[in-house]
Amino acid sequence: MHDDPMVRFSIAPTSSGAWLWRTFDLDGQLRAQGLVATRKLAAALVIRDIVSPDLRRVSQLSAKAA
Repeated sequence: MHDDPMVRFSIAPTSSGAWLWRTFDLDGQLRAQGLVATRKLAAALVIRDIVSPDLRRVSQLSAKAA
């Protein structure tokens, strides 16, 4: 079982033809949102928001090339 928090998301077209993306935490609170031109870009931004806490954790680690 993972200790990672759950993230919900939505991607929906708007009447103007843009795409609205949103991510929500486990309590249903908005984490991030944006309006972009394509569905693919919306999906990429959702993924970036979901993995960003993990990226911050990794960036705090020191690394040394072999």
